Amino acid sequence: MRPRVAVAVVLAVVALMQAAEVEASVCSRGHSGDELPYPPVLTSSNGLLDVTLTLFSETDNTGFTRYCYVNTHGQSPTLRLGPGDTLRIKLENAVGMSSPYGNSYTMVSCGSMTYNSSATNLHFHGFSLTPNCPGDDIPHISVKPGQTFTYEMVIPSSHPGGLMWYHPHVYGTTQTEVDGGASGAIVINGLENYDPRVGGLPERQLIVRGTPLGTSFWPWNLHVNYVPVGRGQNAIPATMTVKPGQRQLWRLLNAASGATVILRLEYDGVPQTFQVVAIDGVAQTLSLTKLSFPSGSRYEVIVTTPSSSVRSAHLIGYRYDGVSLGFFQPTTTLVQIRTSSSASDGMSYMPVQTETKSNYFPSATPVRSRRLYFFETYEDPQNPYGELSYYMTEVGKTPTKFHAGITPAITVKIGTVEDWTIENYSPELHIFHMHQVHFKVMRVSGLPQSMVGQLRDVIDVPVGSTVTIRLDFTNPEIEGVGMYHCHVLEHEDAGMMQEVLFSRTDPESAPKPATSRANAAGGSVDGRNEQSNRTERGGRIPNAQCGKCHEVARSAGIAVVPSIFYSNTRHVTHVTAHAKQRSVES
Repeated sequence: MRPRVAVAVVLAVVALMQAAEVEASVCSRGHSGDELPYPPVLTSSNGLLDVTLTLFSETDNTGFTRYCYVNTHGQSPTLRLGPGDTLRIKLENAVGMSSPYGNSYTMVSCGSMTYNSSATNLHFHGFSLTPNCPGDDIPHISVKPGQTFTYEMVIPSSHPGGLMWYHPHVYGTTQTEVDGGASGAIVINGLENYDPRVGGLPERQLIVRGTPLGTSFWPWNLHVNYVPVGRGQNAIPATMTVKPGQRQLWRLLNAASGATVILRLEYDGVPQTFQVVAIDGVAQTLSLTKLSFPSGSRYEVIVTTPSSSVRSAHLIGYRYDGVSLGFFQPTTTLVQIRTSSSASDGMSYMPVQTETKSNYFPSATPVRSRRLYFFETYEDPQNPYGELSYYMTEVGKTPTKFHAGITPAITVKIGTVEDWTIENYSPELHIFHMHQVHFKVMRVSGLPQSMVGQLRDVIDVPVGSTVTIRLDFTNPEIEGVGMYHCHVLEHEDAGMMQEVLFSRTDPESAPKPATSRANAAGGSVDGRNEQSNRTERGGRIPNAQCGKCHEVARSAGIAVVPSIFYSNTRHVTHVTAHAKQRSVES
């Protein structure tokens, strides 16, 4: 056989093997450079969306474990329903089973709080509804392999129209399942009633997911709609073919477990304008040339596709510089956009406006202001190479890692508004996320000032930075235990998460618990001794480089510990110490 013919045969065989692998795979992935597919869409009928989602896992040919939600209509379907509709989901856990089909499952009820590494549940990210079972109840629902649980909730008639999403949220395994691909979009109908500009436009969904690079979680290899893209200069973008010069609605979701990028749309190297119509599922109007796109965030934007004369059109995720010490997602071209007069218009067409709606955010004066902070410590303060613990703590309270059965760290009164100031005392990026409610951004440092006034449910908190948000607790339907946490899911799984109780009783009127002698002296972190707590209470400042920072560290109760892992930390030491100084002085 001639060499060229032999090479051609080998390449053909490899292509056939790859195609066979994708076809045989339940949690299938495309190939780099593929045309973007779109997820199947399941729509409510007669006021009900009743679906079965089976979480399945399989190992690919690299040894990586994929996860996906299997439905008779396809993988990880988009769920579409309207305000007032009932959503019923039968969640089956087939993790570790040979097939997602034909299995028998045992029904479990509310209150199952025992976890294991294969357990799962569902979080309905962006929903403004009750956190009680059988709804978006994270702490009390755990479904193990061979078990099933049925979620049922009514979408309030006042619920905003926009893009939400679903994903697992079992403490300790969230990142593993999300990195494996377990996520899907939810569209609440009615955005056209808040912004009539979207009426009649063709609609596309672009869901960015990420898988860790080997044993390191930084950076992620990115995917768009399950088409692998990669990262940085080695990326091979997915392809999206569009009609030239057409206005379209793009629904963008960052379902990666921790990758933050800055999104830009460029035609022949020129940044294009995103006409923002919604952020995090809430209608709002902005014109931006770049979008801060942290894990968990959503944007719904009107774009005009490139004209036929444009030679190069790309959706690019630029490096985000809010992460220090080399922990960043490198600039990656996510999608290459091509034009064709015969291209499809996407998934569907938006309906036209039938009524006029506007978002409501209360103008009430906040009844309370709180200060919270992110920080990290070594499990063993004497071992700078050891494991890290992650905390999110309200100032004045004992730092505690999340665990099953934990007491809510904060109680808020239904019918009120509060201001929370969130500071980052650690040397890496954190992302604040609040379940059940959206917040209004009041003040930021280290972030674009254009974010002030936006309504969101996730926000970056860069190293040494501070954000102040106003949280709306006035919805009478939201009562029970919700969550707030870092949406870098590796950090959440390591303890950077707490519960919040939405109560009809004013927490300030309740009797205060007795303070133990240990707590009066500063308390302990997860039961460790007081000396250890003094080391860990305020966070970590490695290798303090100047007397001022050293002084600030001592006054804030922060130990100055050597760290090879955080080498060359002069700048981070300073911004972290001075961020803490702002906290001490205020």
